[in-house]
Amino acid sequence: TWTGLENGTAYTVRVQAKNDAPEPSDWSDPSAPETPAAPPAQPAAPTAQRRDAAEGGQIDVSWTAPANNGDAVRMYYLDVYENGNKTTTHTVTGTSMPIQDLNPESSYTFTVQAENKAGKSPVSAQSNAQTPYGTPVIPSGVVASNPGNGSVDVSWNGISSGDFRGPGHRYEVSANGQGNPSAGTATSYRYPGLNNGTSYTFQVRACNESACSAWSSPSNAQTPYGPVPKPSISASGGDQKVTFTWDARGTNGRPTTVRVTGAITSTAKSGTASASAGYSDTKQACVTVTDTEGQEASTCASATSDPRPNPRAWVTRGSSVSSSDCTHSSCAYFVVNWADFPTGNHYVECYAGTNPDESGWHNILPSNGGYNRTFGSASGSSQLGCYYGYPGTQVAVRIDGTLYEARNW
Repeated sequence: TWTGLENGTAYTVRVQAKNDAPEPSDWSDPSAPETPAAPPAQPAAPTAQRRDAAEGGQIDVSWTAPANNGDAVRMYYLDVYENGNKTTTHTVTGTSMPIQDLNPESSYTFTVQAENKAGKSPVSAQSNAQTPYGTPVIPSGVVASNPGNGSVDVSWNGISSGDFRGPGHRYEVSANGQGNPSAGTATSYRYPGLNNGTSYTFQVRACNESACSAWSSPSNAQTPYGPVPKPSISASGGDQKVTFTWDARGTNGRPTTVRVTGAITSTAKSGTASASAGYSDTKQACVTVTDTEGQEASTCASATSDPRPNPRAWVTRGSSVSSSDCTHSSCAYFVVNWADFPTGNHYVECYAGTNPDESGWHNILPSNGGYNRTFGSASGSSQLGCYYGYPGTQVAVRIDGTLYEARNW
């Protein structure tokens, strides 16, 4: 063995024989050339790059040729590791290789080893990890159903586990092209947060942790709806009436009809109306809203009309009188005026305050007489048979024993 030679340099050898003779033999012819070599140096870690393919399962691996130490690399050994476990070894003559038919759900790393005539190099460090994911298959058969309060049920035909083409399976759902909440791996989803009364269609896509399919075809349309909004109604009493004000214009995503019943009736969705009433008379009305789904909401209100006001009565001048016992130009008949009186028969007396004939309030008729009068309405007037002629003095009527308003004559 001849040591100290330089790897990669070709050498030939000649031989000369020598004995006790004074001169050695001639040199032989040169040998065939030989080049000393050592196994290649350890390659650097390969580079792994996922190949973009819809079905996934492909990774391109490349590396840099190491120092050959005197003899060209004849072969590389490319080892494949799936989730940390060695699965396959490929022999490669170049410095790259596309690896196909991999599991798109798994993580892969690679090592490489070089070989020349002198032997194999040390194995390289492992490459970077790559997952050969692809693009999931588009889901189909999307159906929307069971609209509710701000929500709709969405269901679809699930794809197989392999059709996700990568780890981290999930479905995403969109409403009218907006949003993409995750439904996990379920094949149905109650889509929340929708606006009642708005029509929606839904689309679904399948995703892995790195890519999503295109959106599915839209579902049928559904319009969510909520409970019927409770209507409002108020009531207030007045003079022989009760007034109601209602508002049933709230919406829930479905058409509604309105019925106002009780003391008033209406089908208007809002308004104000009054019901006739007696004094201190309580009236009630209710407003009911019904939607096309058969849901109802109702509210009632009541109020009492004003109590009967205190009756009033006062005197004004009627027809003039010319009499020997009433000579002043102001001499005229009493006219009794009344308001808010109960209808029916009443006894009316003519009264005056202090005057030249008498001091204090007194009946001006002889023997304290009076008149029966029928009040046909709550308010009115009637001329009496008594007359008076002292201007500047006060007059009044007493009805059924009660003295009413004093007025100057």
